[in-house]
Amino acid sequence: MPTRDDKFFSILKQKRQISVYCKRVIVLGIWRKCGNLNGGGEILFSHGLSNARGVCILFRPGLSLKVHDVKRDTEGRLLCVDLEIDGVRFTLVGLYAPNEDEPNFFKDCFKMIELFDNSSKIIAGDFNLVMNLDMDKKGGLPRTHFKCQEVLKLYMEEAEILDIWREQHPDERKFTWHRSKPPIFCRLDMILTSFDMVGYVENSDILPGFKSDHSIVSLNIDLHKEDRG
Repeated sequence: MPTRDDKFFSILKQKRQISVYCKRVIVLGIWRKCGNLNGGGEILFSHGLSNARGVCILFRPGLSLKVHDVKRDTEGRLLCVDLEIDGVRFTLVGLYAPNEDEPNFFKDCFKMIELFDNSSKIIAGDFNLVMNLDMDKKGGLPRTHFKCQEVLKLYMEEAEILDIWREQHPDERKFTWHRSKPPIFCRLDMILTSFDMVGYVENSDILPGFKSDHSIVSLNIDLHKEDRG
């Protein structure tokens, strides 16, 4: 009988995108219109406990891929990959931030990211904060992890990184996490891209999740585009 993960991957396998799916475990993958996830594609992990945390990046088999280096934390919250796909070299990061206002997590995260000498970056995952209380949260108290938010915004400014979904949907209110009692909706899951990767972006979206209180955040990129912005 197919497992929940089998059903989840069968939903995603037709997509040519980077997708983030979060429910304690983040699955961050580059999906292409080729092959099958179970057909031998490379998988990179940052392990958490058996029932908590953990980040993994899955690559479709047949992808023109070269992994130059991998760095990870010891808590299953951060995975940084220096990689090259179709001749384009960039840093790909999957993260799962703590559910507390711990700015040192983000400071350590960004230090690790900057160990790679790549200006091009894609950072995706569950940030466990909202960037804008008016646009990214509905219900509950008007608060978020403000210390973490401050560190994140500063890094985005200094490293020339943007929230690509918000950039493409400036007036839209859409959420990636929800709670029923009391009803609260937040956009906690994001994909951040460096300015020099924007020219490769075709679109970004927030899609229904699968048996989770988190949605899927997707980014479609074409690394063969001439115009990088």
